[in-house]
Amino acid sequence: MKRVNQYVFYQLGSIVHPILTVEEGQSLPQSVWELNKARAWVEFVLDNQLFRIVVCQKTAQKLVEAIDAVVPRKTSEFSAN
Repeated sequence: MKRVNQYVFYQLGSIVHPILTVEEGQSLPQSVWELNKARAWVEFVLDNQLFRIVVCQKTAQKLVEAIDAVVPRKTSEFSAN
């Protein structure tokens, strides 16, 4: 059994939790920072080699896909509107 730094999960929760306040119809610039940070941290946890997330792996991937559908990964893909 490996010891896991629980702070990683605390940090993940504190970064992902604010996306609950993002509302449908809200302008993208108002929420892009929170969504981008959440995507990066979820991907970090999914790709982590020190410990493997098993139980919520599919749910985490669905969250990343949902953010991808709203926030482009490349800034050049943002609409000029």
